[in-house]
Amino acid sequence: MLLTRSGFSILGGLMFGIIAGVIYTVRAGLPPRTMSDAVAPAMMLGYAIGRLGCQISGDGDWGIAADPALKPAWLPTWLWAQTYDGNIAGVLIPSPGVYPTPVYESAMALGGFFVLWALRKHPYRKGWLFAMYLVLTGSERMLIERIRVNPIFRIAGIHASQAEFISAAFVLVGIAALIVLGRSRSAVDVASKATPL
Repeated sequence: MLLTRSGFSILGGLMFGIIAGVIYTVRAGLPPRTMSDAVAPAMMLGYAIGRLGCQISGDGDWGIAADPALKPAWLPTWLWAQTYDGNIAGVLIPSPGVYPTPVYESAMALGGFFVLWALRKHPYRKGWLFAMYLVLTGSERMLIERIRVNPIFRIAGIHASQAEFISAAFVLVGIAALIVLGRSRSAVDVASKATPL
């Protein structure tokens, strides 16, 4: 797999990228939670831009066959179904086409970027913004997987794609971190001063 054009999924790269980033940050003597908060909006924006590359190249991460009968009249046809003529995957997609999921993901990720950007000066503890990033990126991917073409696995009686399992883990870890880090910094400071060490 490492020597083919297919490679690993974006989520595998994201997981190992986060791990490598934390290791580098610790070795450089920087605070990991502060750095994670600092890069969270940029990671979401990078994903939005990256998915546009998937759309332009037609790399095979499109959706299932689009149903023209369900298309709202106001929506342009290219936003509902595409055939990805000349795609790099070399796949011939019959008309009317498939859902252009990279476009949808770019839009959702861009929305996630604006949410994170608006929350960047939040009063919560360090690491809270990155936890929000995990929830947003995991939720976005779980939503899009409903109309994506991906192999389905069965693990512990659950039928889902690899991306859905990873995304669910992102959401659960993110929610847990949001709960733990949800108290404001000032409240934590007051509590720590009132409690003798």
